[in-house]
This record gives sequence, C-alpha cells and structure tokens, in this order.
Amino acid sequence: MEFIDRLAKTRHLATAETVMLCASAIESVRILLNSADDAHPDGLGNSNGLLGRYFIDQVPSVSLVR
Repeated sequence: MEFIDRLAKTRHLATAETVMLCASAIESVRILLNSADDAHPDGLGNSNGLLGRYFIDQVPSVSLVR
C-alpha cells in the first residue's frame, strides 16, 4: 500500500497481508474511491461500481431520559 504524508508531501510504501480502513462510512468511501490506480481504475473495492451507492452513515442519538 502506498500512502502520502500530507504534511511532508512524501510517498511511503507499507506492506501487509491485511489493511484495515477505520474511518466513518462517508470518509471510508471517499478514501477508497480516491485510491484509483492502474490495477484498480475505479478505486479499491469498487470493481462492480457499487462503492458508495448503498450505505447509510450512523448518526449518534442522545437520549434525554431523566
């Protein structure tokens, strides 16, 4: 996996068997769609074109029970 340090503007390469993306629903979709390269022209996990089409973000609710 290649990533860019946004402050130093340098590229880094990380290798692993598994990579976990732990962001909010909307942010995870944005990152995956922006991950397009030659091997994955539509972004990682989007070979069927459905990434970001059928999801719902979890909005926390606050109960005001007294």
